[in-house]
Amino acid sequence: MTENSDNSLLESFPLPPITTTSSATTTPPITTAPQPATDVFSNDVLSGTGFEMPLAKGWTLSDMLDTIPIAYVQDGTNITNINVLREKVPSGMTESEYWDISIQTFKSFVDGFNILERGDTTIDGIKGIYYKYEYIQMGTEISGEQYSVVKDGVSYIITYTYFSDNYHNDAKNMINAFRFK
Repeated sequence: MTENSDNSLLESFPLPPITTTSSATTTPPITTAPQPATDVFSNDVLSGTGFEMPLAKGWTLSDMLDTIPIAYVQDGTNITNINVLREKVPSGMTESEYWDISIQTFKSFVDGFNILERGDTTIDGIKGIYYKYEYIQMGTEISGEQYSVVKDGVSYIITYTYFSDNYHNDAKNMINAFRFK
């Protein structure tokens, strides 16, 4: 998604629908919990219009995408990343309708898209949705998680994409420290 200079948002990367609570899984979803100890964070902050999220030590801010704040950590040839996307929910559309339409669009962008888990979450005190998924990109299986809350008609979508669980605790700590400003 792209944000232009007058702060209006243009749709280009959708969110999937989440309308039910999750089923049991081996890896619990990331939800807002008590703040982690500050010694797990670097001095860098992933931030954008209306939010900020401190980065875990070892993660690097990227300027790869001008309009989407992104950070990553590299493990050999694999890059794990986290980003935050803002997208305006169209006027008159319920959150549920928005997510239902968005998941169909997301599926059309990738091969082998499969939702592994979905349910409810809370980010900075606001109830929202999450889902874990996998897909194929250029022949490589990729795992991801998205967490989304709507505040003041804008969906904040935190996307964590990974090849292994090596950085799951980092992502959990960063998402739990996400705050609206």
